[in-house]
Amino acid sequence: MARTVHTLGRDDFKARIRRIERRTFVPPSARNTHRKRNILLGFGWAYAVLTLGGRAEQIKDSIKASAIPIELHSPFVALLASFAVVSMVMFAVHVLRLGSAAHKGRSGPLVSGATVAIGLVLTPPSVVDYGYGLLDDNTRTILEETSASVLSIDWGSLRETMASFE
Repeated sequence: MARTVHTLGRDDFKARIRRIERRTFVPPSARNTHRKRNILLGFGWAYAVLTLGGRAEQIKDSIKASAIPIELHSPFVALLASFAVVSMVMFAVHVLRLGSAAHKGRSGPLVSGATVAIGLVLTPPSVVDYGYGLLDDNTRTILEETSASVLSIDWGSLRETMASFE
């Protein structure tokens, strides 16, 4: 009787893990939630860094107008600048990690979210206006009403209300 040699592959390994260690096996659906979270994390991180970097003069004027002592203005601006530099370095590290098969699943969503944020921030206003013109009347009305309601919020009273909860 001849023995047949069967080479075990990745699917056989996963099936065995699923069979032996039922409690530690992570189904693919659970992995997708981490992926979505990392995409949003990458988007928010890059969007925050890009908007802070694009509004440097407004930030300096805001710091001058605030109650922060004058001797702390320079360290505060240096802190924001170091945050931007560290973020750029970390983004570069994640881009380089995309080449590694072991870390591709972790860095890919962060980089894709950051790429979408970069595209959103660097979109010229003419393209945004053109896209806004393509919307139908109902959607345009909803966007205008939402923008007007957000702008009409009295942020001072909201801050006082939030302070009373502390």
